[in-house]
Amino acid sequence: MQKIKKIIQNNLCIGCGLCESLIKDCTLEFNEFGFYEPKFKDPIEKYSGVLQDIEKICPSLNVNISNTSNNNFLWGNIESIKRGFSNDVEIRHKGSSGGVITEIARSLLEFNEIDAVLQIGAKKNYPIQNDTFSNNKFREILDCAGSRYSPATLLSNIEEELHKNERFLIIGKPCDITAVKNYLNLKRGFENRVIYTLSFFCAGTPSQNATNQLVKDLGVNDGFSVTKFNYRGGGWPGEVQIQTKEGFKNNCSYEDSWGKLLGKNLNKRCKLCPDGIGLEADIVCADAWESSDGYPDFLDKPGYSLVIARSKTGNEVLNILLNKNRITLEEVDIENLKQMQPYQWHRIVFVISRLLGARLRGYRFNFKGLNFRKKFFLGSLRLHVSNFRGVLRRF
Repeated sequence: MQKIKKIIQNNLCIGCGLCESLIKDCTLEFNEFGFYEPKFKDPIEKYSGVLQDIEKICPSLNVNISNTSNNNFLWGNIESIKRGFSNDVEIRHKGSSGGVITEIARSLLEFNEIDAVLQIGAKKNYPIQNDTFSNNKFREILDCAGSRYSPATLLSNIEEELHKNERFLIIGKPCDITAVKNYLNLKRGFENRVIYTLSFFCAGTPSQNATNQLVKDLGVNDGFSVTKFNYRGGGWPGEVQIQTKEGFKNNCSYEDSWGKLLGKNLNKRCKLCPDGIGLEADIVCADAWESSDGYPDFLDKPGYSLVIARSKTGNEVLNILLNKNRITLEEVDIENLKQMQPYQWHRIVFVISRLLGARLRGYRFNFKGLNFRKKFFLGSLRLHVSNFRGVLRRF
């Protein structure tokens, strides 16, 4: 219980929703920084019993990667690594990159491999915030396509969902998938409910406050007047698009939204994240950025997804979709990942220095199977020192 209490007090809660699902007297509410955190009806000590279990599940505290024979110490378990897109033009256009995640979800549903897709999308009556959906129709899945750069409580109803007699595909951030795997390891009996897990490369969760500011910067002062708010899509990388009941429309570029505002207001725990690349998912997707001088080229063009199958199950899914002509994939040399995803490479290599700084500040995490020592030697000593000092300064 004390570990969870410290996570909350130090603003290190990821806001996945597990506490809300497992404790009926708990709700997730926005704190002053614009992130979800659990609020309890009674003093937290009353819930010590269930919090002991949550301490073993909480993704803020626990990341335990099981390495396979196909493990790459830098990029994780890799059965296959490709670059491609959905062959459905509408899906590819609406997705954040090549639409492969949406295509997988649609196809698994149509092939009767699953009954529902648990995923995040824009809140119906307030689209500048997120909501959790259990979708069983293609149009519902398509409505949830595209990135959502703000807090989301994917697992706030996970226990009730898993008690349904349904087979799920779960699509979530790497930390959400970690929470699901931790939950399934502790709460036996639901293994046949979660059939597949999909994730994506995540650079961190921006504050809801940042989205609220972005909405104002786009000329909308009343969030309840917004009828459409997309962070990306309609091209690659796509633009922020906003529309109101009165017919007002505006947009801004990905560089202006993420680069100048959203990406500068990340969850505190995300700055210590040991897994932004979906190490525990069956399949993980990302932007297959085309690089110019080692920095991604953000000029608008048809989208391409980087697609990594981390499990044999995930690889089988990709082969089925290839045979059914649902997706187009081409080989990717793993050596090109650093150029495609330079930000993630930096986070992976220097996370050990940030964690050492956090440890000196009294923070303790249960992170295993992440090959920190091997990764350390890929980075320069100067940048390791810089990351270490940065955490000491900010934490």
